[in-house]
Amino acid sequence: MSFDLTSIIQIVETSNISEVNNFLDEGWRLIDTYSTMFSFETDDKVEMYILGKPLNTER
Repeated sequence: MSFDLTSIIQIVETSNISEVNNFLDEGWRLIDTYSTMFSFETDDKVEMYILGKPLNTER
């Protein structure tokens, strides 16, 4: 990871890729991603994104 996590002042977790792109455009940093399922169905897999707002961003 190439940035200091202590400068992160807010965390957001989402599965919405449009929302992820909006946050990234506003200077947020992608911290991590993971896959999860909401049931035992194998096609129920969702990608989750964890983003952090650095101290020096507007939103």
